[in-house]
Amino acid sequence: MSSEAAGEEVDLERIAGRGEGGGGVRHGDLILRFADAALGDSAEELGSVRREFEASLGSEALVDAAAIVAIFSCNVRVADATGIPLDEPNQDVRLETAEIIGIERFDETGEPASG
Repeated sequence: MSSEAAGEEVDLERIAGRGEGGGGVRHGDLILRFADAALGDSAEELGSVRREFEASLGSEALVDAAAIVAIFSCNVRVADATGIPLDEPNQDVRLETAEIIGIERFDETGEPASG
């Protein structure tokens, strides 16, 4: 369920790495640390956060979180690789979200853009 449908407010600035805490999402700090570690380069960090995540939220939540990280990563890559256009109703939301989280800081490979 989306935060909007649940009547909750989240802080997208937190997703961009600005601010602290979980962005208004229950266990958000731990979830963000897990997602960062899952997409990062450190097996040690991932193992540490994975153990903490499982101890705090359980193995089912860990599997769910890992699946979500994987599918989001995959979906973005497939959409980018195939040139799937974004439908018009979602363009404004995408642009607003991209501005908030500062996505323009990265190039098409996910690395910080030069210049």
